Amino acid sequence: MQKMEAVDASCCQNWDLSGEFLIWFASEQPSSNWANGTTTTIKNLNFTDNVDIAIASFDWDYGFRVGLGHTMEHDRWDTQFYWAWFRTTAESRIPTVNSLLNTVYLEFDGSFFLHGDDLDGKGARINWSLLFNMLDWELGRSCPISQALSMRPFIGIKGGWIHQNILAKVDLITSIGTEKLENHFWGIGPSGGLNTTWTMGRVSSHSFNLFGDFSTATMWGNWHVTDVYNNGSDVLPVKIDMTSLGSLMLRGFLGIGWDTYTCGGYRIAATLGYEMQIWFNQLRIPTLQQLPLHGDLTLQGGTFNARLDF
Repeated sequence: MQKMEAVDASCCQNWDLSGEFLIWFASEQPSSNWANGTTTTIKNLNFTDNVDIAIASFDWDYGFRVGLGHTMEHDRWDTQFYWAWFRTTAESRIPTVNSLLNTVYLEFDGSFFLHGDDLDGKGARINWSLLFNMLDWELGRSCPISQALSMRPFIGIKGGWIHQNILAKVDLITSIGTEKLENHFWGIGPSGGLNTTWTMGRVSSHSFNLFGDFSTATMWGNWHVTDVYNNGSDVLPVKIDMTSLGSLMLRGFLGIGWDTYTCGGYRIAATLGYEMQIWFNQLRIPTLQQLPLHGDLTLQGGTFNARLDF
């Protein structure tokens, strides 16, 4: 989300519209260990256990971000509003093997508390979905440093929610064990950052630029986490108190851009680059290890922006 210009005071477009296409990849450390399968082999009367750690990897997926801004006549301060939306899923499975020498364990609390070490799963599968909705308001001002370099410091407010839903199933001897987990976060807090633009060259009315944008937000966050396990005959809800803690986010964007002015005085611009966001301590679902879980969420990938100033 960048103010993609060094403002020419003689050309005063007061409004801007922007749209961004996101191709991102999500990663979260605990999603790489949602279940494990133990296979026992016998050789020369010696028993050997081999453990397979199941990994749930998110796919590349698309999202969008739209923005509306207004530049004030007094001293050319600008205010910007953005809404970002991104959704992705992860799926994984351990194939079912009907053998007494193969055992599968889910890594979540519900199945562990109900079965303990007696869980006799023969296979497992998982579907993990993530929905990202975030709103931003910024107040900033573009400051030309030289003919080629401009910077835009800004402050603002960030707020929104990140919902994660997990459905895991384990194949038991006589039934299917199903575990449903939710990790729902919402938060709000102050944000700030710096957008930089370096003009590499101009051809007629066309400019070609390099961009580097960096921002952070410190948010008051609320986590609502639930875990319910059902093995076909018993249902076990795991009581988890709602958590209210601070949440820290860091964002960076590096890319290239182009802009031009039309005959009517409008400005058209486009950028393409790499973006990364890190949301610290985002995942807080309980696991059978009974250890504190603070999984960081990383969103990264390509961002294409198109903008009109009028």
